[in-house]
Amino acid sequence: MDITYIIYFIFAFMMFFILIRESIIDIKTMYVPDNIVYGAYGISICYIIIQTIIQKDYSIFLNAIIGFVVGFGIPYFISYMVYVMRKIKSKFFKKNLKEVSSVIETECIESTGKKSNIKNYIFYSIIVLITTFIGLNQDTINSIVFILIALIIITAISLIYHKTKKIEFVFYSISIVSIILVSLYWNTMEQGFWKYSILFASVGFLIEIGLGKILSKFYNVEKLIAEDKEYEEQHEEVIYGGIGGGDILIFGALGIMFGFKALIAILIYSCFAQLLIILSYYLLNENIGAYLPFVPGIAFGTLLFISGYDLLNIQSLISFMFRILGV
Repeated sequence: MDITYIIYFIFAFMMFFILIRESIIDIKTMYVPDNIVYGAYGISICYIIIQTIIQKDYSIFLNAIIGFVVGFGIPYFISYMVYVMRKIKSKFFKKNLKEVSSVIETECIESTGKKSNIKNYIFYSIIVLITTFIGLNQDTINSIVFILIALIIITAISLIYHKTKKIEFVFYSISIVSIILVSLYWNTMEQGFWKYSILFASVGFLIEIGLGKILSKFYNVEKLIAEDKEYEEQHEEVIYGGIGGGDILIFGALGIMFGFKALIAILIYSCFAQLLIILSYYLLNENIGAYLPFVPGIAFGTLLFISGYDLLNIQSLISFMFRILGV
């Protein structure tokens, strides 16, 4: 395999695990710490520099700059338009739209009452259907064996989570399962190729763990959350945009690493993944706040792009549109 591809996948998986770390923080606090943003931009810029030196192609820098502008600009525009609409609604209907992003205590999610039990049954039924669909549409191993193994893993994750209430365990477990699915998909493209995804993901994970240890020493998330909460309490009306500032910055970093064309696909994939996050919140959490974390959707949308799987031919459609535009 070419060295440029090896570097690409290692850095891409590093980015994925940075987003997984941020997903856990985002769910617990509804906050995107600066150290996560620094880490995302740091590895994106390092990746661009390394690829430019190896390929001796300075157009990579131009693509990265355009990617940042698009990655920052599109989510910012969406967020600003939502803010404007909420502002207009607030003025015309004279309705207080103060929506405080309260800390979501994920560890306290409990199934209480008949309604919660029904929601849980619906949620796990959907998971079983998705697992069955994937199992029947992969040809790496026997479909029945795949479905049985997957259901055993899902059951184990659920039981351990309900016992420990550790959201970290759930996210890293889902990440491992997702990377295994990526491996199976890669193996359908080329026999024996599955080992590369495991290798790249492992290297990316270990580097991200070290990076996380370094950056965690320079930031106090709890202090800044308290400051934001105090600010919100001092103002009668706080109106937010549709996408948080930290999420917008993360899309900027993704634009630098993957380029503006790929960024559009990642943004669409993230929205699809976020629909599953919203459904999960609705079915598993009785106390849903005004805002839900978007980083989990971004993380798994990014992994879907890294896998190379062209969901609904979105990447092909984007490439076709850019060819028509002559870009």
